[in-house]
Amino acid sequence: MATLKLTSYLRTFRKKSGLTLREAAYLLGVTHAELSRYETRVREVPFRIALSCCLLYGLSVRQAFAGVYDLCVVLLARRLILYRNRLARRIVKSEPSAALTQKLSWVSARLAHVSAVTL
Repeated sequence: MATLKLTSYLRTFRKKSGLTLREAAYLLGVTHAELSRYETRVREVPFRIALSCCLLYGLSVRQAFAGVYDLCVVLLARRLILYRNRLARRIVKSEPSAALTQKLSWVSARLAHVSAVTL
């Protein structure tokens, strides 16, 4: 699932780059038969190859894995909100330690960053 979008477009990205199957396979460190299987979705693309494809074809991780990326942003934002609220309650209930305050600040900053990504 995580590599579905990338797998769907691997051949398109390769052809736009002007590389043959053998050339792209060589650059990615796989056989041309393996790359063909990835392009035709016979086999799932390993993470290392997926990242190498992003680098080779000039794609961001967000472009290559759009649906999964967006889902991760939403799920992470939800968890960060819950954790931030949990930390805030701990600070209110007890004497706030420097470590707890620092952690709350860090979580809030990450939440702001993740929330900005969705815009």
